[in-house]
Amino acid sequence: MVRVDLEPSPIMERALTCQHCWRMPRYFFHVTHKRYEPDLEGEELPDKHAAWHEATVTAGKILQGLDGKLTPDQGWRMEVTDEFQNTLYVLHIKAEKPK
Repeated sequence: MVRVDLEPSPIMERALTCQHCWRMPRYFFHVTHKRYEPDLEGEELPDKHAAWHEATVTAGKILQGLDGKLTPDQGWRMEVTDEFQNTLYVLHIKAEKPK
């Protein structure tokens, strides 16, 4: 077996140390209920379909946690964005009094 020692090139070194090259995209889940609450941390997920799933699960948990505090004529909203702040999905819940 022949062993060849290669000098690492600057390109190879950058590729090996590049943290963002192989990471998953980050998605953000901004909520508006009485006031705007931006998601400053986000979550790494494989794709936008996984972000949709996470949005629906999280929205359900948040709405359950409101424990009756959603009142008529007051909306609840979740906006799902990618790491470039492109809006991918918007979930709306609106309580209304019948006329």
